[in-house]
Amino acid sequence: MSAPIDIYTNLNPEQLSAVGIEIYRMWVAFALGAMSINGRRLISPTGKYASSIQFKKIGIAHVAVIADEDEAPEGKYIEEGHGPIDQMQTLTKGRSYPLGRAAGAPYLSFNPNAKAIWGTIRHGTYRGLKRVPMERKAGKRNTSNTGPEWWIPAMIKYEPAHHLANLIRNAYGRR
Repeated sequence: MSAPIDIYTNLNPEQLSAVGIEIYRMWVAFALGAMSINGRRLISPTGKYASSIQFKKIGIAHVAVIADEDEAPEGKYIEEGHGPIDQMQTLTKGRSYPLGRAAGAPYLSFNPNAKAIWGTIRHGTYRGLKRVPMERKAGKRNTSNTGPEWWIPAMIKYEPAHHLANLIRNAYGRR
């Protein structure tokens, strides 16, 4: 779970709630693909990430806007990204695995040149079996041609919560 981002302000409680609701609205609009944050937006969102975003009023002068990673674990990759994953370290060498995705499995992809994060549901399609080799073959590349075979490429962190927090800090932060 991502660490909370605290912003201290001199706003009165009514204004604080209005600002919190506006941040909630912007984050949900981003998660639904209706708005860009920092020049990027989600393409083909599933709605699951958007449904995980919550606005909470905690006491008279404390509000929280959170994306619950228990509800939408894929939101963690949008927030934090991930490094390249070598599947040969986790899959059993010599074993055959079915190709395709489970029904309704989320798929996320990031293309920095397109300034967009793609999030979509790809329904399960069986495409046969693929045997994990006993050793990596020199020069073979993964299907996206971004690394060695059996590697899932890295996804850079995007941090929409961080960018939204900076907007609020710059506009309303205690000076």
